[in-house]
Amino acid sequence: MHDIMVAAQRIQRIVWNGQVMTAGSGRDMTQLKTVLEQISETGHRSSKLFRESIDALYQTVLGTGLTQAGYTARLLVDLLDRNLYERADDCRWWALNPELRQGMAAPDAAACQTMAQVLGYINSLYTVYTRLYLYDARGTVLVSTGAPLPDGAPVAPGTLARVMALSDTQSYHVEGFGPHPLYADAATYVYHAAIRHPQDPKRVIGGIGLVFDSAPELRAMLDGAVALKADTHALFVSPQGRVLASTHPDHPVGSAWQHPGTATAAARGQFEAQIGVHAGQYAVVASSTSAGYREFKTSDGHRDDVQAVVIRHFGAVQSHDTAERADDVLLDTTQTEHGAAQEYATFWLDGQLMALHARHVLEAVSASDMRRMAQGRGGSCVGMVSRQAAGESGYVWVHDLAQLLGRAPAHGDGQVLVLRVGTHTCGLLVDELHAVAEIEDHAVVPNPLGGAHWVSHIIRANQGRVAIQLLDGERLTAFVRRQGASAA
Repeated sequence: MHDIMVAAQRIQRIVWNGQVMTAGSGRDMTQLKTVLEQISETGHRSSKLFRESIDALYQTVLGTGLTQAGYTARLLVDLLDRNLYERADDCRWWALNPELRQGMAAPDAAACQTMAQVLGYINSLYTVYTRLYLYDARGTVLVSTGAPLPDGAPVAPGTLARVMALSDTQSYHVEGFGPHPLYADAATYVYHAAIRHPQDPKRVIGGIGLVFDSAPELRAMLDGAVALKADTHALFVSPQGRVLASTHPDHPVGSAWQHPGTATAAARGQFEAQIGVHAGQYAVVASSTSAGYREFKTSDGHRDDVQAVVIRHFGAVQSHDTAERADDVLLDTTQTEHGAAQEYATFWLDGQLMALHARHVLEAVSASDMRRMAQGRGGSCVGMVSRQAAGESGYVWVHDLAQLLGRAPAHGDGQVLVLRVGTHTCGLLVDELHAVAEIEDHAVVPNPLGGAHWVSHIIRANQGRVAIQLLDGERLTAFVRRQGASAA
């Protein structure tokens, strides 16, 4: 369908050029003009039909993309919950180890050596942790795996109090995601369980701490979900709106996250997906909030509603859509019985309909044929095009009409209008062609802003419902001629 649309634009340009060439040719060209107008109108309607078909297909693709992104976000929070559920299980299970409980009850040098061997063996098998450590009822670390502990790194008083207060072997405590001295001050989770006296299970004699290696583990989950697709990114976000892990360089760990859309956070276990704008591109943005796994985060007293966000980019933000407007505006060229009229070549620029006297326009060529070599020809010059039409050949310098009018540069995939005023020929880069219409003189009024403006008149077409800006072709060509001479 896209190829058909491109072909339709090519036909539209051919018809537009035919209308330009027959402008002002008198009665002998009336029948040809009528045929060209009918072809042009049919082309507009066909283009609109294909555009609507493409839009329908695109909506289907977007709908599928929204659903897929939503399920991916939900999968991510499920993976996270099940992974962290294992961490909660590990600390409780290892807290029941007889050798650890016996050693903590009488922590002499031999007992500490035995406990260090046990922890080292466990840590060698469970590489998702950077450190396992044991501490007594005062919060003093007795045994630890990994690098030597930094000075002054006892268990925080608040954490110690919560561990000492754990009621049974099913209870545990999690230090919330944040910078931790036992993880080189990087952000992570630390899981704790109470170690109880081997002869008195109600008596808590210390605790075990597990430092989760969050940076590579969380990132591995995200990378697996997005499959390293360049246009897709994923994040874990805390309930406070801080990034826990991310595949996007603009959202590092610890940075604040602002959802690029209007949707609120999804309910637990559900997902929300919408179209938003992220990093200057349109994007599918989906999010899902964790619902826990089994008793984890549901009935065990721990609550941490982490959100997974999936972002899939699918195109740069466009400031306007001239193709849609061009298909929806058909000029009514019906003449009154006595009205004098002139013919005007109309086109789109920056979302606005503009016109030039058809007598000033030789033809239109695709901007894809333009060679970008504008050095030494002034600020608005963007390249040159080759002409081989009506027995003429040669090159014409092309100027960006949007820049001449003080606006943002036009898109490079537009059209080039070739103008000739007197002996000077130049090209103007515009967005899209529209039509060549015969407009009665009474519908053309002077620009209320005055003659010093590039727009000399306003054309009131379709009984005043459509306003077209008529550019002064003579002033434009004179200006670019002076600009080129001054630059040279």
